[in-house]
Amino acid sequence: MNTRNGSRCACVAVIVVCAACVMVPEARAVITDRTGLGGQGAVDPFGSIGTVLRPSANSVPIPPSFTEQLPSTNTVMPPLTPNQASQGYVTFSVNPLNKVYPSTAPRAEQIGTTLDLSSAQGEFEPVTFSIRALQELNVTASLRGELVGPGGATIGVDHVDIRTPRYMPRRVWSVSRYVREPSALERRSNLFIGADRTRQFWVTVKTPEGATPGTYTGTIDLQVNGAPDSSLDLNLEVLPFSLDPTPTAHGMYYTSTDVENGTNQPLDHGRMSQDVANMADHGMNTLFLSIPPPIETEFVQVGIDFVRAFDLDPIAPIADAHATHGFGPIVFNTTVDEVLDAPIGFAKAAEAVVNGFTVRGAPPPILSAGDESDAAGASAVSTVSAWVNQMNSTVPEARTFTTIVFPENADVFGSLDLDIRAFSSYIDAPVLGPTRPTELWEYSGAAGYGIGPFGDRLYRGIWTRKFDLDGVLQWTYFRPALDPSQPYQDLFPESNRNNMTMWALPGLDGPIPSPGWEAMREGVEDERYIITLQRLIGRALAHEDPLLVDEALAAQAFLNSIFAQIDLSPRADDSVFPISREAGKLNWDYFASFREQAAMHITVLNVPIPEPSTMLLAGGLSVVLVMRRRC
Repeated sequence: MNTRNGSRCACVAVIVVCAACVMVPEARAVITDRTGLGGQGAVDPFGSIGTVLRPSANSVPIPPSFTEQLPSTNTVMPPLTPNQASQGYVTFSVNPLNKVYPSTAPRAEQIGTTLDLSSAQGEFEPVTFSIRALQELNVTASLRGELVGPGGATIGVDHVDIRTPRYMPRRVWSVSRYVREPSALERRSNLFIGADRTRQFWVTVKTPEGATPGTYTGTIDLQVNGAPDSSLDLNLEVLPFSLDPTPTAHGMYYTSTDVENGTNQPLDHGRMSQDVANMADHGMNTLFLSIPPPIETEFVQVGIDFVRAFDLDPIAPIADAHATHGFGPIVFNTTVDEVLDAPIGFAKAAEAVVNGFTVRGAPPPILSAGDESDAAGASAVSTVSAWVNQMNSTVPEARTFTTIVFPENADVFGSLDLDIRAFSSYIDAPVLGPTRPTELWEYSGAAGYGIGPFGDRLYRGIWTRKFDLDGVLQWTYFRPALDPSQPYQDLFPESNRNNMTMWALPGLDGPIPSPGWEAMREGVEDERYIITLQRLIGRALAHEDPLLVDEALAAQAFLNSIFAQIDLSPRADDSVFPISREAGKLNWDYFASFREQAAMHITVLNVPIPEPSTMLLAGGLSVVLVMRRRC
């Protein structure tokens, strides 16, 4: 007897006779899981990121032609109790998507000493707290021992990372003003907070795979020089499920050359490996190799034959990312000198690129031809078409890729056998019509460059599933747009562009995440909640259990309501991307409510359902015994 939702249900056997009871799933790549997000697992869940920025970040000048713009934030302190005032500071918490600035004052309802968060098994989940100092303070925040859960189960201190934002001058788009934005999340042992100023702390928990569900509790100690010490309660609810892998190709544009020092030589393998691991830990399962270092072809023996292949040892951490981190095919930019100007010709050079990956046991790369040619005119479109035809003829096993700026140009390549059409941030509903590409990708999101977390999270999750995108890219993981030798300077008077066009900043001992980079991971996990729930909805509807069907329909109605709040209609003009328009309408309640409701529906639907038993009869008929509850 099964008891569920307070009612008793008796199981009865139902016999279904069918001629063909085999379901063939749609062929679509699913990437292997890595520490909950796309690969092979790591001993230290936070080992792929560094601690602090380099010392040069402490002395970035402000050009005299730029003026500071104060951020939009609450600066009015609420009335404090005598105990709060005498302590010399108050702690408060806001959702990680909400920016906290040094001038930010808490609202009364935000003040407290308890941090609550929930996480699926294998998931990274952030929560933040802030300290508003009433006098000058020096503060150290640390976790006091393990998180302790049901039956004495524990989550180790190495699964909790505490960081604090560094505020850096970031240009207001196209004008000579800047805002000091939270730009880099550093791990600092001691933090100075001036009187009547605020500093924020990010706490990220990596819930282990297979962690016992239930509530885990811990304590964050605040050692304060200049006021009494205190502590905060950390409560983590581990949900009774893990998330399905994403079916979407998630990646960043990546430059594997040492652009900071102005050379085209490959990055050190240690840094390249750490970058790839950092991408994997943030939900990426591919990357777009935009500028490779100089590579040369060689003859490699394959069985009894010899093939011409590019020697990819200079980019080994990328070429081997399939084996080390479960990456799918990477996207390789063929419009580089090594391919375009190869003595053996473009087509044979493209074949050598593919061979360079496959001889290492990696899948054939996706070959990118041209960039935004629809905006350059008919001649550029014709050139890209010729490249694609050559590659299709020489290496048909490799998929081909190009980018299109404007969705109204979706048919610019006509009947060209082009596997992937990737659209810019102008993408809108018309591309979902009758001429939708075989594979639909987007190659840029809200373009917040690490300081626009709402757009970053929306892009990687709910937006991706609303469009049913096959791939999602973003320019760029790390490549300053104007002067790569000044990665911490965003203000250039001679240009109206930003320089810090990146989501991971170079650190003293590894890449430093931005708030937007963390939000991207949250977006990928949002997508995985949706994918998991959609699978469970389909499973419940297929088994025709009345209770589960009702719950599945309720879950589908919930997803429909989430998607309905995102408008895919075309842009009014070129000044605002549709995704930026939609992100600007949202607040953190939208995402918090989504996660809470999605987790509830997954928990309800994630119940054991007996698999049908099948017997083969004469004539090829199958008898399927389905256990159905009758209540």
